[in-house]
Amino acid sequence: MQLINESQLGRPRIDVVIVTSGLYRDTFTYQLQLLDRAVMLAANASNSSYPNYVRENYLAMKDWLLARGYNTSDAERLAMARIFSEPPGDYGVRVAAAAEASNTWESTDKIARIYIQRLGNVYLDGSFYTLSPELFKENLKGTEAALFTRSSNLYGAFDNDDVFQYFGGLSLAIGYASGGTRPEMWIANLRDRDNARMETLQDFLNRELRSRLYNPKWIQGMMENGYSGASMFSKTLENLWGWQVVDERMIPPEVWDALYEIYARDKYSLGLDEWFREHSPWTKQSMYARMLEAVRKGYWSPSEDVQRALAKELQELIEIYGVACCHHTCANPLLDKFIQGLLSVPLAEPVSYHSDESGWDYEPEKLSTNATGEEEGRNETTSQAEQVEEKAGSGEGFGTEGEQGGESSASTAGESVRGRVLSPEEWEEDGTPSSAVPIKAVVVAVGTFSVLGYGFLRLLRRRWL
Repeated sequence: MQLINESQLGRPRIDVVIVTSGLYRDTFTYQLQLLDRAVMLAANASNSSYPNYVRENYLAMKDWLLARGYNTSDAERLAMARIFSEPPGDYGVRVAAAAEASNTWESTDKIARIYIQRLGNVYLDGSFYTLSPELFKENLKGTEAALFTRSSNLYGAFDNDDVFQYFGGLSLAIGYASGGTRPEMWIANLRDRDNARMETLQDFLNRELRSRLYNPKWIQGMMENGYSGASMFSKTLENLWGWQVVDERMIPPEVWDALYEIYARDKYSLGLDEWFREHSPWTKQSMYARMLEAVRKGYWSPSEDVQRALAKELQELIEIYGVACCHHTCANPLLDKFIQGLLSVPLAEPVSYHSDESGWDYEPEKLSTNATGEEEGRNETTSQAEQVEEKAGSGEGFGTEGEQGGESSASTAGESVRGRVLSPEEWEEDGTPSSAVPIKAVVVAVGTFSVLGYGFLRLLRRRWL
């Protein structure tokens, strides 16, 4: 590993923060060591013709650490940290479960804190060094651009939750760390190795919407696979919802308008209503409930007639088939109340609960216990989102009691509600103002670590140092 001479480089040295999944962290330890070494070389380089933002940020970060009581040796080493990942031996960022539990948060700041806590583990020389969400957050401040590589022709950005969790979650965390300012979002599209190109995330997502969710040929292909195809509809819509939550810019209201016309009004006359009722009426419940939740949360504002039509058919499906056992159909009391307001009558009592994933049935008398099988009556809800908070750190969760006071609560005194909650955070905000760092860029090395060589050298015609 050698430093490129400033005159040969011919541009500023750009500071880069690398966020990697646990899988790539474990698989590419040697490459992490090289990347860490590259940061050290750049941070110690003295430029005269062009700015060296790596060094500028290193010095600012060192002062920030010294002001918080770190000794000089630790401050100097940690100020060069640019690689962050999940805890050693652990995997997953936990953003999907939190996004799904949409009745437990009014502000997505809670989800941003989950992301920062989960990925706030510092890796130096390819190995875990320390847990420091505060340092990760400080590194994210002022970030101007984020980059994600995509090389698979099989998987897109809507048929799995990894892309919106890692890349979309990064946008959310940067906005949280930067006082609401979001970064530019870019995709290094490597699907065609002979035509690799850079494109905006918005263009990448729009292409996938047109080729899949909006495409009658794709819809017919899913219909040919019966229950499995229905599950894919629901899964894809949930991942779209994930994008809606982590970066609202990517899913404008027009997307929900199109989905309503295609899947609720059968725009292409594919017989979707009869098909859903035959193969999986619970999938249709889940999709309608998610659309209504988008309305309740303020992401979509269709006409009252559209809202009532969705609510009425959802009520009918529940009466005939029993309620689907997904979060937004059987564990979201706020959505229940919203739908009741549209119908002006209570929702039908469920005959049984059905799981879209397994088809298991739950007897009505069993509904008096919560998700863990405990008797109801506790003033809290038990959920996957609650487990997210417990696993993200030491089990203490996120946020402070004061922070949660102004947000809607999953339960009140004397009431018991089944649902999901986000708990207080383990690390506290220090109130430090944003650092005056001039320029930053972020490369997310989740798709492949070769993006630094391949993406910057070939696509951007830049070099790492």
